[in-house]
Amino acid sequence: MQAIRSPSKTIVVRAFDRVRSDRLLEGRSFGRQFNARLCDISKGGCKLQTSQRFDTGVYVNLKVDGGIRFSGTVVWQKERFVGIKFDQILHEAVVHFLSFSVEAHRASSPNMIDRFGRSLPKLKRNYRPSLCPV
Repeated sequence: MQAIRSPSKTIVVRAFDRVRSDRLLEGRSFGRQFNARLCDISKGGCKLQTSQRFDTGVYVNLKVDGGIRFSGTVVWQKERFVGIKFDQILHEAVVHFLSFSVEAHRASSPNMIDRFGRSLPKLKRNYRPSLCPV
């Protein structure tokens, strides 16, 4: 991860694209089990929401959906959120499988979303885009 500073803000350049997730997982660190929610995931790491406290550098083993396992190191923690850097890069298909489920979101929310889980703006009821420019 690289930070680029401009006069008005800092832009973070990431090695891998992150996608939202909302899956529950089981974890283990130093023989202690914990439960967490997977907030987002990329091929190189993830963000978890958990009530457990971790020190930076702690090694964790994670298990999702009863069988998908991966491990990594805690690189940051802010309040209930923890950043994990994976030991090995995940395959893109695993990231896609664990990513945010559009179908599940549609069932719980009437708003349309894009493939990253962001809400799309509402269109006027009779809006029909023109196929030919005028």
